[in-house]
Amino acid sequence: MWGLGDGGYAEWTAVGGGVLDPSGGNPISDILIHGRDHDAMSVKVEVVAFIGSLSRAIFHEELNIDASEDIVIPLDVTPALGLHEKQFAYPTLINARVTEIPLAGKFGRGQSLEQLYLVARPEETPHEIYDFESFAKAYPRGVTTPEELARMEALIAKDPTGEGANESFIASGVGTTILE
Repeated sequence: MWGLGDGGYAEWTAVGGGVLDPSGGNPISDILIHGRDHDAMSVKVEVVAFIGSLSRAIFHEELNIDASEDIVIPLDVTPALGLHEKQFAYPTLINARVTEIPLAGKFGRGQSLEQLYLVARPEETPHEIYDFESFAKAYPRGVTTPEELARMEALIAKDPTGEGANESFIASGVGTTILE
């Protein structure tokens, strides 16, 4: 892991998957930033949600971190909901990046965290969030509802080339617009 230099790094605080609590969080969506061994640093933390080509920034903040200090950011991913109606059938991808804010004339380091998968559910059912391995086990084709999975597999079965049957994940097909 390249990290943030001199022992500094960022990571999700947990692995696996589970339901979101009422505050919109889960330990898997908390970010731990560990400060460098010897020097303080300033970082910019950016988290963006994607479904298809639609995106929404859900967290953007600059933080000062002392040497060897650990900071945990409990991330509320619910602002990612409402991007598109297909969020109830396909995962919303959560991308996080921690970037050093460099001193004048210096090179800043950055680190991207492993992508997370947000599974939106109707109001009465809790939303879920996963790392890749857990998401792939829970939803092997990448589709999050039985109805959409049946519909997509029927389309794949009708594919005269047979190429679609070899796809491991089915893309959401959501169009191109950036939402702020």
